[in-house]
Amino acid sequence: MPIKNYAINYRYTDVMNNGNIVSSSQLDWGGKSAVATKTLEFSGSGSQTISIDAYELQW
Repeated sequence: MPIKNYAINYRYTDVMNNGNIVSSSQLDWGGKSAVATKTLEFSGSGSQTISIDAYELQW
């Protein structure tokens, strides 16, 4: 992900099942570095909802 500025960049991920967070991940990095990949693995029954929030990123 390319960076937008020299501030700290953030990415938060939550996996929810029936409205409850069952797994989560936080990733942050400085303005002079880049992150190629980040993996969050989860296994469970039922339907899951994945929510990803990112700040200070430019796609």
